[in-house]
Amino acid sequence: MTLDIENLLRSIAATGVAPRTVDKARLLVCAVFNYGLWPST
Repeated sequence: MTLDIENLLRSIAATGVAPRTVDKARLLVCAVFNYGLWPST
């Protein structure tokens, strides 16, 4: 799972976007996983 996320972020960075864009993607992935940890989901 960790390797998949690292590969995703690397592939986003490889497109030449700004580092801030990669960080936004990282935050989005984090938010999705945190939502999945809620007891109601």
